[in-house]
Amino acid sequence: AQARQSQAGVDEARGMLDRARKSFDETAVRAELSGRVGKTVLELGARVRGPEDVLTTIDVLDPIYVTFRPSGQQLLAWRRDPGSNKLIQPGGGLSVQVVLPDGRPAPMTGRIGFVDPVLDPATGTQAFRAQFANPQRLLLPGQFVRVRLVGFTRDSAILVPQRAVLQAMGRQTVMVVAAGDTVRPREVAATAWAGDQWVIEQGLNPGDRVIVDGVQKAFPGMKVRPVPAGENGSAAPGKGPAPAGGHKP
Repeated sequence: AQARQSQAGVDEARGMLDRARKSFDETAVRAELSGRVGKTVLELGARVRGPEDVLTTIDVLDPIYVTFRPSGQQLLAWRRDPGSNKLIQPGGGLSVQVVLPDGRPAPMTGRIGFVDPVLDPATGTQAFRAQFANPQRLLLPGQFVRVRLVGFTRDSAILVPQRAVLQAMGRQTVMVVAAGDTVRPREVAATAWAGDQWVIEQGLNPGDRVIVDGVQKAFPGMKVRPVPAGENGSAAPGKGPAPAGGHKP
């Protein structure tokens, strides 16, 4: 009887040891994902009441996600074009580039992996999310960057160098050489970039002669001696207009 009683005491002590070991193991919080640990929310000695208390946060840096919201007008234009509508779907053929705050593009490119199925009622925009490999940690959570979508094509688009488009009071204007080699202002709608050129949606027709260099010196009604611009978009000696024409970027 004493032996059985002693054995029961040993078993009880072993149970207490197991419970103590389990409680001790739970004092070490092990993360289920790898990433960068943020600042400590609860300091040493603070009372932890339960799961609602946050000790710290972990941000996954590689891969990293970039969220952007195109305007409603841009989204509508994409939806109406069958080819563009396929490209903006998750897993589509678009390549997403990130421009860092210093104006230089990041070396890596991403792909659209998620599109919010509903619009944000506060802004009327739709969220797109692209995934990037981030081994150099160039992108950080909370960082603001610019996004370029590469892969769209526009048939017979009219392009003019960015320096030819004047912007003032919310209006975009170019100077064209009209009949008789006289300067005339023309209001345009430049909506997107293709390299260092504006894509002109409205206001120009193929064959219009747009002044590229010397725009600041030109004024309406002025007579000029037009000189065609070089193939690279820079004006030839004498400085003059470049013709606007159909182009497929």
